[in-house]
Amino acid sequence: MSDTRNIPDYLQVKDLDQEELSNIFAGSTITENLDDSGNQIIDMGTTDAQNNISVIKQNITIFSPDKIEQNYSTTFDEFLTETEEDDSLMVEDDIKQLSDDQLKRESVLSNQLDELSKILEIESQKNIKLQEDAESNYKAMKSVIIEQRIQNKEGESEDDFQDAFPFLPKNSPSSENTYNPLPYASEPT
Repeated sequence: MSDTRNIPDYLQVKDLDQEELSNIFAGSTITENLDDSGNQIIDMGTTDAQNNISVIKQNITIFSPDKIEQNYSTTFDEFLTETEEDDSLMVEDDIKQLSDDQLKRESVLSNQLDELSKILEIESQKNIKLQEDAESNYKAMKSVIIEQRIQNKEGESEDDFQDAFPFLPKNSPSSENTYNPLPYASEPT
């Protein structure tokens, strides 16, 4: 018998021809018993080593990653669970929805501020106009009353009368019961 140290222990059984087995491992050719479909036929009643050994030929295949990526995904996604993907999408959708809602609220508030500032400007202009009209009416009333008092010989010029309503002569004894000179306008503070 030849050297058996290259033969695995499970093949070192007495039923197999050990010398034939050593020759096979040394490089002798094996003729497999194959059927028409390419299946190996094993006869358990024989001690022929070639009957119990399958030949596996190693081929080195050179492949192109570009051609593989054209047909298959080369990224690992089998370890992702669907709930993880859905959660990340839901969180992203929630953040987008919150952001959109916030932008809508800010837009509404901005529009309200613009409208309120326009209304305030209009009202301010109305108040200024009202104040100017009140002051001009007051001055017109004052000049009419003073003219009447001059015609009644209570004084000779506008300087002879008080600045407050009822525009009495300055030497009049009831000069304490007078009104504010600008009853329709507010005093500056």
